[in-house]
Amino acid sequence: MKSAQLATLGLTILSSGMSALVFAENLTLTIGHPVAHSFCALVQSQHWTARKPNTDWKLDYAPLAFPIPPDLRARCLTHPDQPKTHCLVLQSAGYTFWTYQNSSGTVLVAYDTSGNLVDRWEIHGLLVVDIKINPLTDTVDFIGEKGEISSFTWNELSLDPAHNLPPAPGHS
Repeated sequence: MKSAQLATLGLTILSSGMSALVFAENLTLTIGHPVAHSFCALVQSQHWTARKPNTDWKLDYAPLAFPIPPDLRARCLTHPDQPKTHCLVLQSAGYTFWTYQNSSGTVLVAYDTSGNLVDRWEIHGLLVVDIKINPLTDTVDFIGEKGEISSFTWNELSLDPAHNLPPAPGHS
């Protein structure tokens, strides 16, 4: 059995003349002959490029440091390994995103490094209990207390003006 590794993609391929096994995180795929031969030829002929890892979005714990908007209540997402005064926050491009509560659900609020409120997003009907960064879909997932998920793409949450420019005239 012949083995090939595409470490940049997280794939391991074991092939023989009759079949191929493809291993990736949480996935095992068996491909039978004649598809196996074509698949292995395709894999070997491609110039694979690893997807750039997410370096811009991260989760951290921080103490409440910014003024809470008067229409919102603090809801601190804590962790047993962190001080009780530290809350789970999302950070990107110099901005810190906090989750607060109002009568309709959760509100995500972005602050700059000076503590100025920059933007906010409503997550209606969801009491957020956890936040996950999903680099496979380029999203931030907000998980509710019943397991429901509300996702925002990185671009939807981007406060970088380059991501939010209007289209050039004549383009949509």
